[in-house]
Amino acid sequence: MANSLVIGLRTLFAVSGCIMVATLIFTISIDGLPFRKELLTPWMAATLVDFYINLVPLAAWVLYKEFSWLTAILWIILLLCFGSITTCAYIVMQFFKLPSEEALPDPMYYVLLRHSDNITTCVYIAWKLLQLSPQDPVYLVLVNSGNRQV
Repeated sequence: MANSLVIGLRTLFAVSGCIMVATLIFTISIDGLPFRKELLTPWMAATLVDFYINLVPLAAWVLYKEFSWLTAILWIILLLCFGSITTCAYIVMQFFKLPSEEALPDPMYYVLLRHSDNITTCVYIAWKLLQLSPQDPVYLVLVNSGNRQV
């Protein structure tokens, strides 16, 4: 099931990226480049603001996922210049980086989150804190510390 999901998502994002490339080539071939004064309407401004606001979480995700600052900055520059074409390419690349054994349980978890050989300390601590029960001594120290009597 998960393997077919991975193949389906790879295909979806690859086809979406190709459609955007074809749309861009077609539009440039019949209408020329978009850097003309008559195209700068309020709707174009609203579209650009919308695009760049959507770019912020994508850039944050790329910064989070990439281990190298140089690679992350390169991807963000490509996102700024090519938008959804780069977004689709980056997501497809993430799906192809996915090892087959990781794809089985939950492929989206491994594609969206950063992974290395060991789990990060912060995630581990948060996970353990969520597993605490009111009977645990650590729970009593952390949560009920304001209810102590002297």
